[in-house]
Amino acid sequence: MNLPQFKSLMNDWFIIEKPVNPEDINEVKDNETYAHYYLHVGDVVNISEKKDESFAILRSIFRYKRDNQHFAFIIIDRFELTNQKKLECPVYRLQNMREICSISEVDMNNTTHFIHYCNDNECIIGSEHNFENDLYIKNVYFFKAV
Repeated sequence: MNLPQFKSLMNDWFIIEKPVNPEDINEVKDNETYAHYYLHVGDVVNISEKKDESFAILRSIFRYKRDNQHFAFIIIDRFELTNQKKLECPVYRLQNMREICSISEVDMNNTTHFIHYCNDNECIIGSEHNFENDLYIKNVYFFKAV
């Protein structure tokens, strides 16, 4: 990624370190339309790639300062497609390999919804949910109303 891309990235994103005051939220002008972008740790995000669709869980958001400029990055765990299906929905395995990406790689038109795949209550231990099971179902029936 070159310097103009980083400048564009930082013009399009903001990082907050304290609770959000609605009056302080930045707006991004995209094709003459203003939009607010929010990312939360734990969100499933689409990662922009040239050939295929890629999904990941957002683990961390951080910034790097160089020459009085702040650059935004994310740490993610990617999903890997398995050959399994449940109710015609693809099943993915969460990889346990952290990856650092530029925040500009996140597709903001996110319409993806994943559900943890619990087989026969194997994930429930007492009142706690056991995430050692790393399988997730991509809900292809989920959509956002416009």
